[in-house]
Amino acid sequence: MASLKGTVDGAEEGKLREVFAKQNQGGETALYVAAEYGYVDMVREMIQYYDLADVGIKARNGFDALHIAAKQGDLDIVKILMEAHSELAMTVDPSNTTALHTAATQGHTEIMKFLLETGSSLAAIARSNGKTALHSAARNGHLEVVKAILEKEPGVVTKTDKKDKRHFIWR
Repeated sequence: MASLKGTVDGAEEGKLREVFAKQNQGGETALYVAAEYGYVDMVREMIQYYDLADVGIKARNGFDALHIAAKQGDLDIVKILMEAHSELAMTVDPSNTTALHTAATQGHTEIMKFLLETGSSLAAIARSNGKTALHSAARNGHLEVVKAILEKEPGVVTKTDKKDKRHFIWR
């Protein structure tokens, strides 16, 4: 980490922003890759050189750094990204999936609770198929995630998806 810090400290900020915004063939930025692999210190160092537009750059899979950190279950990285750019909570992939929805699908309860504390109505945001984070948590059997969503946003239980299905149709 010291070598990155020394390189970053000696580089022109504009050049760093330009380099850090570059994408590989998968559309991933350096921040995305660091978030995906759980490199907390690297994310902490690099995030200060990303504005909201660059931190929200989507890879070909439709995910930005926050989405991939939520998918991987890395609460430390989610917190770093949200502290730097809280607006990231509202970013969506091409299916209108938020990081909250991604965390719910994977059963990452602590990330869900953290994102729900942002104060926005993330739990009410539906994907393009009409399913909310509660739908996905219920479908995947993530009881603790379901409880966390209902505790914070009890009104979301009345939502139906585009097939007019409610959340609690268990297999």
